[in-house]
Order: sequence, then C-alpha cells, then structure tokens
Amino acid sequence: MMHQRIEAAGAARDVDRWIVLRTAAPRTLILAEALRAASYDVWTPTRMQKRRALRGKTKTTEVEVALMPTFVFARANRLDDLQIVLRLPVSPYPAFSIFHHLGRVVRVWNSEVERLRTEELRGKARRSTGAGAPLFAAGQQVRVESNHFRGLTGEVVQSDGAWTVVTFGGPFDFKIASMHLRTDQVQERQPS
Repeated sequence: MMHQRIEAAGAARDVDRWIVLRTAAPRTLILAEALRAASYDVWTPTRMQKRRALRGKTKTTEVEVALMPTFVFARANRLDDLQIVLRLPVSPYPAFSIFHHLGRVVRVWNSEVERLRTEELRGKARRSTGAGAPLFAAGQQVRVESNHFRGLTGEVVQSDGAWTVVTFGGPFDFKIASMHLRTDQVQERQPS
C-alpha cells in the first residue's frame, strides 16, 4: 500500500519534470519533431542562424539550429513509453538514448529548464528588429530576470519586440529589454 502511494506521488511529480534524451547532433531537431508528431511533450532550445545557400555563393538563408546539439528534453511522465520504444527491434524514430547518471535516469525540474528557455528567448529578442514583433501581449504577467528588478513580477503595458514597458503597480512604468523578461508559461512552442 505504501509502495503504491510513493509511486503515485512520483508519477505526479514527473509531470513537472523532464528527462534528457541524447542523439547525434545532426538528428537533434529531427528527433524532437518526430516525437512531437507522435504526441510526446518534447523541447530542445533552438535559434535561427544564417547559412550560405550554395557553396561559394553570397546568398544566405536562415535555418533553425539546436542551441544544445544532441540534447532533447521530454516529459518524465512518458519515460515508460520511451523505454518501450528503445526496446523495439526497429524504431520509428531517429536513434536516441535516455541520459543516465550513476545508474539512474536523470530528471530535470521545470525551474532548471526555464534557464535554457530564457537563453533561447534572449537570442530571439536580440535578433528581433524591434518593430512589429511583440514578444509579450499587453496585460500579460511577466517576471524580470536581469540584475535590476530581479524576481519582480509586473504587467506588460506595451511591447515592440526588443523593448517592453512594464508596470509594477506603482506610478511609474519601466522600459525593459524584452530579453530580460519571462512569463510563467514553461511551454512556449506547443505541439501541432
């Protein structure tokens, strides 16, 4: 009876945790997309990067690349399903493994993944032209992640992408670089 309660409590916590999947660097985004298409809740930090379209040509194109090649995060509550996939003789997904440390599956809390999401958001804010691309909607609650005002929660007055005007309930509004703000939403990119 006690063992069942402990398992149930562990499973409930696994909704708020991630496991780390490892794959070859070129397959990072392919694995994330394949698992997302199969209704797994997965995420890997990405950014847009300019690449030459053809060898020797000056024309460039932007492509999405992984910020942490080889790593894909998956919700820990699907660990059993992923272990079954690994035992299949022929996998429907690109080759991957589940990251272990000292013989145990590594589980990462949402709060630890938020740091990576902040870095991903900073990169996207830096690339923003600042015009017509708001990162935050008016009235949305945001938390400051920079040295000044760290941890304060405020409400967005307006955002143009690069900068966001935030009020903290006082008579003054503050213009803060959008890359220093976070929402409490952990999953920004939803599976389609």
